[in-house]
Amino acid sequence: MLQPKIINNRIENNLEVPLHSNVKIITKKVTLFYLLHKCFGWEFYAVGILKFIADCSSFMGPILLNKLIGFIEDKNEPISHGYLYASLIILSAIIGTKLNFLKFFKYLPCELQ
Repeated sequence: MLQPKIINNRIENNLEVPLHSNVKIITKKVTLFYLLHKCFGWEFYAVGILKFIADCSSFMGPILLNKLIGFIEDKNEPISHGYLYASLIILSAIIGTKLNFLKFFKYLPCELQ
């Protein structure tokens, strides 16, 4: 019979541990990603994708504002570019708000309880 310290070292090193002559325990390392996948499945990925797109649309606001300020300073740029920049700022804010709403109220109802 193996001593407990030897069995513990074999389990930590992912070796097969013979308990009796015909019984073996095979261990494997389990990662956090694997556990999240098993627990939440597609909702885990959906929330991640929504968060990524919402963060990208929030990041677009300052970039587009810089473009709009550049348009105001440059008198040679056509007026349609100004309307485009302003509408894209509004659109990115709406998209970011909608996706954050969806993320928090649809996919994460446990957070509110």
